[in-house]
Amino acid sequence: MFVINNVLSMITTIVLVEALRITFFEEIIRLSPALLNVEYAF
Repeated sequence: MFVINNVLSMITTIVLVEALRITFFEEIIRLSPALLNVEYAF
């Protein structure tokens, strides 16, 4: 039972990290044109 609990918590952690990473990259991709515009403005 202990081993199953460990595996489940590990999978949950991995899924959470992946979801955070995906949303993080989506935000960067969405904001990158604005960042590029700021660079060109100067």
